[in-house]
Amino acid sequence: MGMILNVHDQVDKVINEIERNYSKGLTFTLNELSAVQVVEDMSNFSTFLNMCRSQISNRRVASYVTGSGINAKFRKN
Repeated sequence: MGMILNVHDQVDKVINEIERNYSKGLTFTLNELSAVQVVEDMSNFSTFLNMCRSQISNRRVASYVTGSGINAKFRKN
C-alpha cells in the first residue's frame, strides 16, 4: 500500500475534474471521480477525502448534500 505523496495536488486534480465535467446543479459522489479512484488504495486516503470535502465546500465548487466518506454526495454550484 502506497501513500499519496502530494495530497494538495491530488485535491486540486479532484476540483479541476469537477469543474471540467459537471454543470451547475448536477449531483455527484466522490467515488465517481477518477482523481479519487486512482488513490483509493493509498494509506492516507481518509485524510485525502476529508481534505477534498472541505476544499470543495470552501472553494464553493459544490455544496455538500448527504453521505460520508467516498459516498459523500455534492451538488455543483
